[in-house]
Amino acid sequence: MVSIHTFEFMTALSKKEQLKIKEKLKIQAKHENWTEHRYSNRGIQIILYKGKTKKFIYLKYQVNLKRIFDGNDYLHLLEPSDKNIDYIWQTIKQTWDEIGYGIPFGRFYLSRLDFTCDIYLESNTLVQEYIRLLRKGILLPNAKKYSVEGIYHKEDLPTEIKETLQQNACKYKITNLENIQYYNKMYQLQNENLPIPEDAPLDNSILRIELQIHKTKRITQFLQEFGIHSKPIEEQFAFFMINAEFFLLNRLERLYPHGRYHTKNYIKSLVQSDTTIKNKTKKNILQFVFDCNRQNTLGRCLEIDSEMQTTKKRKKSLNYLTSHQINPIIISSSLKEYSDLPDIFELISTAATYPFKI
Repeated sequence: MVSIHTFEFMTALSKKEQLKIKEKLKIQAKHENWTEHRYSNRGIQIILYKGKTKKFIYLKYQVNLKRIFDGNDYLHLLEPSDKNIDYIWQTIKQTWDEIGYGIPFGRFYLSRLDFTCDIYLESNTLVQEYIRLLRKGILLPNAKKYSVEGIYHKEDLPTEIKETLQQNACKYKITNLENIQYYNKMYQLQNENLPIPEDAPLDNSILRIELQIHKTKRITQFLQEFGIHSKPIEEQFAFFMINAEFFLLNRLERLYPHGRYHTKNYIKSLVQSDTTIKNKTKKNILQFVFDCNRQNTLGRCLEIDSEMQTTKKRKKSLNYLTSHQINPIIISSSLKEYSDLPDIFELISTAATYPFKI
């Protein structure tokens, strides 16, 4: 199942409106920025802040959908059903009736959507391997990798903790409007000391995939593209929630090539035994496999090919491999029990399976 884990919506306030809401929340007028936690047990935080230009004052709702139904559930995703969506907005509007001082709810607009999928795998080792494969296999050139924010809060981390964090999380800035991140969900819960449900897997074996659209501009582009820009915010959100899998896969299609992961020996054997290609082509393909596993990302490897003006040899090699449903990123030699692994698209299409059987 793909769903929306967290979303945000916001509105601009006049000075008079801000003062009224501060009074209702019992916030001192001198506080320019404020996060209100009175509804946190229902998965809702309300944030008051000044814009970068300081000409505008904003009020933002940050909503964790599953926690609206169970305040202690930091693990599961919410089923994107009409009944659940209706209850979400009933709860939100109830809080606004309590603090909004009659400001029309229709002024709010969507500002963030987190399209999320949880893959239940067979082991923690397999989760860490997929994080490595997805980190190296992304097609972004010169992609900057981040550790997932909030997964570990201490600033000065010992080397061994940093290494463990890198094994369990990676995050990429796709554009200024979007991020994609992959992380070990159970590892995050444990390190933030958050409650772990009784039905959670014993091993740290949940791979969370999360596409975060974090700018109004990008969301507005979607609203216009699908002809729902003039709809109420509740209907806009319902459209994104129900079609969450489409939006996640649509972005991933541009970030990753299709093809299962294999061992180096398998790829070498396949290429060398192919009688339809020349020996020089075979050499180029195997060199490409070596190069892209050595570089930080597959995208960077292709970028170097373009910079060197080598007649797009690496792109041709990638096309050959994907035509044979092979991903050029190889399985780690330490995973001797796995000869091949499904790609991210197959993982998502079977995400309802618990656990996913490789």
